[in-house]
Amino acid sequence: MKGTLEEADFQVMKKSIGEETARIENDIKALDSERSSMEDLMHQTQTQVIDFAESWRCASAIGKQEIQFALYPRIRMKRASLNRLTYRSY
Repeated sequence: MKGTLEEADFQVMKKSIGEETARIENDIKALDSERSSMEDLMHQTQTQVIDFAESWRCASAIGKQEIQFALYPRIRMKRASLNRLTYRSY
């Protein structure tokens, strides 16, 4: 090899680089889409937190209990401890 590149070799490299560029661009688009979806979820979560009073008002008794457990996980632990005590006493 004398340091020259044959036209056929050049075309193969050009095609390979073009395919790799297209793959990278598709990966970037997928990441952008994922980031956009994550931003949408974060926005939705923030909106739901702002509308917490409405969620509480519309929730059933079980729903309100689930909200309490989500906000105050120690309530669930205390309740579980009380249940164990209650079941042991029988």
